[in-house]
Amino acid sequence: DLHSFPTRRSSDLWIKAQDFLRAKLPDEPYKVFANIPFHLSADIVRKLTSNNEMHAPRSIYLIVQKQFAQKIVPSDWHFTSQLGTQLAPWWQTRIRRPLRRTDFTPPPAVDTVLLELKPRPEPLLPTLEHDKYQSFVAKCYASQKAFAAVPRAKASINPERKPSELTPEEWVGYILCRNFHIVDERGIILVAHSFISGSSPSGKALGFGPSIRYPEIEERRVGKECRS
Repeated sequence: DLHSFPTRRSSDLWIKAQDFLRAKLPDEPYKVFANIPFHLSADIVRKLTSNNEMHAPRSIYLIVQKQFAQKIVPSDWHFTSQLGTQLAPWWQTRIRRPLRRTDFTPPPAVDTVLLELKPRPEPLLPTLEHDKYQSFVAKCYASQKAFAAVPRAKASINPERKPSELTPEEWVGYILCRNFHIVDERGIILVAHSFISGSSPSGKALGFGPSIRYPEIEERRVGKECRS
């Protein structure tokens, strides 16, 4: 019972008994380190990475089930969950270290790891594209028919691959090709101009640059690059 644990505060520590999913997050920069309930892992990650919060955490470290973490971290050797795909343009994720069952009392029945999430220094998409991108990914994961209707060849994506098999760069590349222009927080129209070397999981990162404000030029420019 949360009400049996009063809120306590000292000079450098504030202990607050409250349902975390209903709690207001700090309005100032902060970090998160937590051993969370495994059955609430997805809900907690969504809350911490939500675009609706005033300040995103500088970094997040969560003790989670190994299987959950593997699905969030993009990789060439296992599939990526819907949540992992939705996070990828704005968050870097990795398994910081595996944990032993004997590290806990009582020991858990499943393997656990320390999951790290950090905001990307250079997001793959502007924040204004957040809701549209997440909605699009959710529809593709929920319906094979909806995903099959996506003209993936336009973005040089093998039509035989499943949503969970695409890399973050392929998702973002398709979004940009599909829209042929997007607007950033400053109101500047941006287009995808190239794949450049980077430190993303697949070794590539998307580059952005201001485009000329003429739709016919933008459409021709992006169409050419999406097909290349």
